[in-house]
Formats: sequence, structure tokens, C-alpha cells
Amino acid sequence: RRSRRQRLRERLSSGLSATASGLSATWSRAASEFRRPRTSSGEGEPGDRPEPDRAENVELAPRDSREDPEKKWQKMWESIACEGNDAMSLACERWRRSLAGERNTFWSKLTMKVNDSIHSTDSPRKDWERVSKAVRAGVPESLRCAVWTACSGAMTKKKEALTVLSLDQSDALELSYHFFVKQGLTLKNEASGVIEVDVPRTGCEEALFEPVRRVLLAFAAKNPELGYCQSMNFIAAALLRYCDEESAFWILCSLLEDILPEGYYTRNMVGIRVDMLVLNSLVMRYLPNLHKHLSEHNVDLSPVSMNWFLCLYVNTLPANARDRVLDCLLHEGSKVLFRVALALLRFMEPALLSAHGVAAVYDMLRSPALEDDLVENMYGFWLQGFSTDILIQLRDQHLVFVTSQDAELEARREQRRSRGTSNTLNSDGYKDSQETLRNLDSWIVLDEDSVNPP
Repeated sequence: RRSRRQRLRERLSSGLSATASGLSATWSRAASEFRRPRTSSGEGEPGDRPEPDRAENVELAPRDSREDPEKKWQKMWESIACEGNDAMSLACERWRRSLAGERNTFWSKLTMKVNDSIHSTDSPRKDWERVSKAVRAGVPESLRCAVWTACSGAMTKKKEALTVLSLDQSDALELSYHFFVKQGLTLKNEASGVIEVDVPRTGCEEALFEPVRRVLLAFAAKNPELGYCQSMNFIAAALLRYCDEESAFWILCSLLEDILPEGYYTRNMVGIRVDMLVLNSLVMRYLPNLHKHLSEHNVDLSPVSMNWFLCLYVNTLPANARDRVLDCLLHEGSKVLFRVALALLRFMEPALLSAHGVAAVYDMLRSPALEDDLVENMYGFWLQGFSTDILIQLRDQHLVFVTSQDAELEARREQRRSRGTSNTLNSDGYKDSQETLRNLDSWIVLDEDSVNPP
């Protein structure tokens, strides 16, 4: 006889399958009304999406498909704004306010349903889910600056800076940005010199060169410890395509200071090194055949995926996909970077499995030719279970390894110094220096005794 626990698992499994089918239909209906026809596929985790029985309460997708998408967005903003500034702020920033934006356990799902039955249809959680659905379906170009500013926390950044600078609130809000621009234009360090060299290489239209330069110099003045890292110019240019200088500056500050993990653009780039190991673990979990193939041919994804993460895919993806990835990233946080990477690898998996050389693999990964809807793949049912909790756990696990690796390397260098071999390299591959300038290859620890990642 089957045990009671086995029968319970079977009932839960059948219930979750029905839930997935309903979510697939909900996604298709919302996306099609945003003039983005797709095949339905379901979404990743319950906290990332509304349950099927919530579809009737979502104001994002009215029945009249002829209505302008901008008007749909404006109606949604107005309906949330009527509840107060706190409701709007929570709806836009909830992903980043909580370390765990969603929970994937049975009990968390049950708790959510109980809370939904208690709260009204205009509860903060429903507002948050409406905004998340709208962002994933696509933000209209004319509203991108406003949505990016609201979702990234840029307005909070600006207010904090005004407080720190002790500026009178009656002064124009632009004063804080112009304050940092003025400081940046006086910089005479290595970071400012490389900004001058990198701006013409950004690949954007010439009219954006000066705004990109001013935004980057202002950021370097505001964050002297971070300074400038190659790749920031691509991000600034992508923001300036839709935003004015001041908005782009504060969104950039939110991205690099808060949304991305600490240590992405620091001297030893601990954050990006950890995330490269996290990505490898996720590929092993969700794309085991591809992981096995790459391991057998000694192919390391890091030289390419590092560029993906540091540049936020802005110089990798086609324009439409690039902008929609930024939509999701600014709203949901750094977990989106992994969703994009896994979706790209899954899309290219058949071609990658037929490639047997490192050069062939890297050529495919540097310029992926997308045919399917990338965002739909990012939130497909195949990634069910990829929660914020898992990401935090993997980061903590690999941070221990990276930290111990750096400590071991530093101990060996100290031994060499004590023996009189003082002309050693630091973790960036350069002679010891206090400079904060980095480049896209500098995260690799150069040492003949380096420990191989697990």
C-alpha cells in the first residue's frame, strides 16, 4: 500500500501541473495584448508571477487589444499611485527590498493563497505582481526612463545624495548631479584618462559621446573607490538612449552600488568571480548535457560570460532583447543576469553540443543569433525552482572558495616578498598599486599555483 506521504506528494504534483498550465495561458494572454505574440510556456517560480486565479484581477491586460500599450501602463501607474507613494515605491522596488523576492516551497505557496484571500484585490503584493508582469511583457519606449527610474531606486539615490551634500530642499534636484559632474571634470587620475579613451569606442551615436563622458566622470567622482571599469561606458550609453543625463546617472548609481552584488567592479573583482562559479553550478543543474560536453572539451565559459555580466548584455544582444533585459534587471535585480545566461545557453545548446573547439564555442557565445523570445525563455517552466534562496546559497558557498583562494595566494606572495622577490604581481596581474582601474580580463588571478575552481 502506498503511504500517506506518497499520496500527498502525488496530489501536490498534480496540483502544481495544473497551476503551470494556467500560468502558461495567463502569460500568453498578457503578452499578446502588449502586441508581442508568443507561444505559452509558463513562468519560473510562484513568487515571480501571480497564481492562475489572480488573472481576472490584473488590470494590465484589458480585453480591448486595440488600446495603446502606453495607456495601459499609465492606467496601471495611476491606479497604484492612488494608494499613495509608499504603494508605488513598494510595487516597483519589492524585489530589491527583500533578499528573497519569492519562495518556492509548498508552505510558502499556501501562505500566499491565504494572504490573498484575506487582502483586497488592491493589496501591495498584487500591485507588485502587476508591475512585474507588465515589465516582463515589455515597457513602452516612451515610458522607459520613468519606469527605469522608479524600479531601480534612482529617486531614493538622488534624495540620499541631497541629504549627504546638505543641499537645501528648495534647490533644484539637478544640483546634486551637476555637483558630481563639476567634480568629475576636474579629475586628473588614471580613471578619467581611460574614460576619455573609452568613450569614442563605446559604439553609440556620436551625439551620446559627451553625455556618456559626463555621466562616467560624475560616477567616478561620486565613487572614488570604484572609479571606472571598462564596460561601464556601454551601460551608460544604453541608459542614455532613453534617459536624460541626470536620470541615467542615478540609475547607473543604483545599478552599480545596490542592484549588482558587491565586488563586481572592485580591484580584485570578487563579486564577478563568485558569480562565474555560480553560473557554472547553475549550468550543471539546468543544462547537464551541455555542462558535461563543455567539461569534456575543457571549455571555460568565464571569458565570455564575464563580459555578459559586466556589460549587462548591452553589447551582446540585439537592441530589442537588450532593452527588455534591462527592463527586468532594473526591476528584479541581479538574478536576471543568470536567467539570461541560462536562456542563451539553452537556445544555443544544440549548436554548442556539436562544437568541439574552444574557439568555435566562443565565437557562438559572443554573437548569439536569437530566433525565439528570450524573455519568455528566461521565465520558462524549465527554470522552475531557481529561487533567490538558491542564488544566495550558491554565492555564499563560492565566496568561501574565492576568499580562501585569495588568502592563499596572498600568503604565498608574502612568502616570496620575505625571500626578497618583491617584484610580484597583484591579483589584477599588475605590480602592486592603489589604482582602482580595472579591465575585463583583470579578474583572473594570475599565479602559477592558482587553485582550480570546484
